[in-house]
Amino acid sequence: MTIDALLYFGSLSIAGQTPTPLTSASPSPTTESAQDSAEEGASGSKRPDYWSNPFLFGDWGGRRSRLIEKGVDLNFRLTQGFQGVAAGGLFRTSSYAGKFDTHFKFDMSKLAGWKGVSVQLTTETRFGKLVNAGNVVPVATHAISPLKSGTVFSITAFNVSKTFPVGSKKKDLVVVGAGRFIGIDTVSDPFSSGAGHTMFMNPTFNALIATGRIVPTITNGATFAWVRNGSPFVTAAVFDSTGSFTKPGLKNLFSKGVSFVSGINFPTKVSGKSGKHSFSGAVTTKAYTPFDQYSEVVIPGTPARPITPKKGSWNVSYNFHQYLRENVQAGRPSTGWGVFGNLQLADESTNPLRGIAVIGLGGNGLFKQRRSDRFGIAYAFVGISDTLKREIEPLIRLGDEQVFESFYSLSITPFITLTGNLQIVRPSLKAADTAVIPGARLVVNF
Repeated sequence: MTIDALLYFGSLSIAGQTPTPLTSASPSPTTESAQDSAEEGASGSKRPDYWSNPFLFGDWGGRRSRLIEKGVDLNFRLTQGFQGVAAGGLFRTSSYAGKFDTHFKFDMSKLAGWKGVSVQLTTETRFGKLVNAGNVVPVATHAISPLKSGTVFSITAFNVSKTFPVGSKKKDLVVVGAGRFIGIDTVSDPFSSGAGHTMFMNPTFNALIATGRIVPTITNGATFAWVRNGSPFVTAAVFDSTGSFTKPGLKNLFSKGVSFVSGINFPTKVSGKSGKHSFSGAVTTKAYTPFDQYSEVVIPGTPARPITPKKGSWNVSYNFHQYLRENVQAGRPSTGWGVFGNLQLADESTNPLRGIAVIGLGGNGLFKQRRSDRFGIAYAFVGISDTLKREIEPLIRLGDEQVFESFYSLSITPFITLTGNLQIVRPSLKAADTAVIPGARLVVNF
C-alpha cells in the first residue's frame, strides 16, 4: 500500500490489507503482479526472465532497478475495457473506454536526505465512452476519472507525506500528508477495490461511493494517520469539498466548503485468519441538492421544480473483510480469498444515494496452478434518495438500484491481465428492464 492510499482512503476506513513498509518505493499498481509471479515461479515452473517480470518493457537493462535504489519509482499502465448491453436496459448498446495512467514516486530520503519524506505524482489520460442501461452507478470504474466522458488528461495526484516513528516498533508510525489526492485509484483492499483495473469493474465494489458526495474523487487537502503494527488504526483528513478534476484547484481552495473525514480500523483474527472491521464518518460544510452530479453517480434528469441547496451533508460507513483461505509470507501482504462487505448511510436531502449494502466473495489463488489469477462475485443494493425520487417525478420515475457482478482475471503474464466480466443490473430508471452487461478488460503494465 502506498502512503497516499493509507492516508486518503485509509481515512475513509476502506484500507483493507496490512501495508508494506511506508516509503515512496512502496508497492505500485504493478508490484503485486511481480509478487504473484514470484510465487508462481517458486511453485516449480521455470520461465525466461522476461516473462517473469511485471513490466512489458522489462527492467530497461537494469535502469529501472537502479532508479528505485536511488529513490525514483516509475510505473505506467494501460487499461482498456469493452462492455455492452446484451439484454434489457433501454436499448442494445456497447462502448469502449480506456485509461493510460502514470505513477511517479520519489523517496526524498534517498534523493535529498529528507528522512521519512516522499512525493507522489500521478497522471491519467481517459478516453472512450461509458455504456448506460438506465443505471445511476456507472458500470466501469476506470472510466470515471478524471471525468466520466471524453478524452481528457489530468495530473490527478501531487502530494507530499512525512512519516514519524512512534516508540521503538518499526511499524508504529504517524503519517501526515498534504497536496492533491486521487481517491479511487489508491484504495487497497484484498478482495475488492483496484479502481476497476484489477478486480471488480463497478464502482459499488471499488469504493465507498456515498462518500463521493462529500470527498470528491480528485481534490486537495491534508491527511493524518496513526499506524499501529503496519496498519492504519486512527485516521483523519480535511479536504476541499469542491473537486479539482482537471485544474490545480488552489485559487479558490475551500471557498465553497470544507470536508472532514475520520475513521478507525480494527484488525481481527478468526480461526487464525486475518480480517478487518472499519468504521468511518464524513461531514462537509458545502451546500448541495441531491441532483448535483459527482464522479460515482449518473443522475438521469433534473428536478421538476427549483430546489434550494442545503448546506452541509454527512455519511457513515462500516466496512469489513475476512480471509477464508489465507497464505501468509513474512514481509508481504497476505494472499488468498475471503468475504467482504460494507454498509453506507447518507443524508438523502443532499445526496442522490440514501444507503448502500454490499456483500461479496473474492481474492486470488482459487486454483493452485493459477495463483496469480483473481476472481470475485458480489451483490449490491443501492438505495436512491427519496428526495431525488420525489423531485424528479413525474418527468422520470426512479426506484432503487441492484447490482450483481462476477469476474475472473486471467494473468497471461505478470504484465498482461485479461478479465472476463458480467454485470446484471436492475437500473434505478423504472422505464429500463433488468440489464445484462458482459464485458472484457485488458490491462498492460509497462
